[in-house]
Amino acid sequence: MNDKYKLDRNIISCNKCGDIIESKHIHDFVMCSCGAVGTDGGLEYQRVTGYDEDINYSYTVYRNTKNNSSISYDELKTLNGTICKIMKTYKVQSVGNGFIDCICPTSNISDFLEELNELGIGITHFTIWEYVRENKGLPVVGMGGPKYDYGEGWYAEIGCDYFNFTGETNLIEMLSEESTRWNCEIVPGFWLDIIKIN
Repeated sequence: MNDKYKLDRNIISCNKCGDIIESKHIHDFVMCSCGAVGTDGGLEYQRVTGYDEDINYSYTVYRNTKNNSSISYDELKTLNGTICKIMKTYKVQSVGNGFIDCICPTSNISDFLEELNELGIGITHFTIWEYVRENKGLPVVGMGGPKYDYGEGWYAEIGCDYFNFTGETNLIEMLSEESTRWNCEIVPGFWLDIIKIN
């Protein structure tokens, strides 16, 4: 759940005809003069049509709602890349293609959170997951979930609730309590306060 970065200007350009186009409100679908690219959604969402090689996102602007500053698409894309590298370093994997449910091994929580903090990226919420050590093992309490990308086993989501993140100490206490309660390893799935862009 991204609270920090919001779309401020929904602008793209066409690499074929050079047109710069902007969608200013929801359902305001705008196409370039050659018809190769289009954008829609105003400031609510950015839905872009066209082939990747024809689309130039460099005019798109986001607003950092925490300090009211602007950040360009290219700057946000670089930040996304840095976060993905940090996730790989600490064996954190995202469920889906965004920065929600970024499942983190217990042993890497402190280092992962510290690196995010250095980038100014916060955690808004988290979910809890059971780590099932064997690929064909059954979860004690969890439901379905993804295979562990960095070794043996898989993750099983516990319930469909998410929790407000109130700090590392509270998180560690909760994970410890839940692990003891269910007699299995419980890990967090962090919701990063940043938008995922392509």
